[in-house]
Amino acid sequence: MHLLLGVVSAVILVFLTIACGGPAAILGLIKLAFPATGKTFAPAFEWLVVCWSRGFTGWLSLFSPAITVEREGQFSRTKNYLIIANHQSWVDIFVLLIGTNRTIPSTRFFMKRELLWIPLVGFVAWSMDFPVMRRHSREYLAKHPEKRGSDLATVRAACAKFQQIPVSVVNFSEGTRSTVQKLAASKSQYTHILPPKAGGVATVLAAVGDHLDAAVDATIHYPDGVPTFWQWMCGRAGRMHIHMKTVELPEVGALNDNGQISAESRERVKRFLEQRWTEKDQRLGAPPA
Repeated sequence: MHLLLGVVSAVILVFLTIACGGPAAILGLIKLAFPATGKTFAPAFEWLVVCWSRGFTGWLSLFSPAITVEREGQFSRTKNYLIIANHQSWVDIFVLLIGTNRTIPSTRFFMKRELLWIPLVGFVAWSMDFPVMRRHSREYLAKHPEKRGSDLATVRAACAKFQQIPVSVVNFSEGTRSTVQKLAASKSQYTHILPPKAGGVATVLAAVGDHLDAAVDATIHYPDGVPTFWQWMCGRAGRMHIHMKTVELPEVGALNDNGQISAESRERVKRFLEQRWTEKDQRLGAPPA
């Protein structure tokens, strides 16, 4: 029965992706031909994403426990936010979409460049101005030191269009999905999450921090265990909970003479994330409601 439900859910996901992604792709082609229309189509793109996410999660909620949302602070759909969240599963993306729906502007996720080649999805993500990153390894940077700092330029260019409409930019600050194995290998000072990496947040703040109004600290919790995306589609996921809290952003100063983020700014961002992660760890360790 679970397998049949998973197959039906997959068919519905494909149908919704085509039904909502098709019109979005058409708008994207128009935007490609006439770039000035990007701002005009922004509400339509957001509406299509909401229809896609609400349609799919609405279907799954018929067979899975509802996702509970807890909010702390003031939220607005006309302000710009940086969302910092813990990361455990692909399901996190849908939990975030549900938690932020009609509360703050639509979310934009930083994408790896390779994801642009996914049929339809990649083009729609480009059309919606999702920031695309090309990250260089330490080995590559050692051979090509002139590429250091290129991430900052990439983020600045990717986020430049965010100045036209209110948006919420998502950063999974752990840099990867947290698992039991990764926790053990990392020797993290936290019990339930990997240590946050300050580089990504510092880069975003240095690039477009003056256009962001606040941060949203999002803590995603699965009290019955972290589900895989397939388990959720099969109706075998347990309870899901997201806590969202607005907090002030740390100040990131001007770039130094080499065009890099100063050590003081990086340290300020590091302390900010450590405070947020300490609260997250305590929240994730609390008995489920």
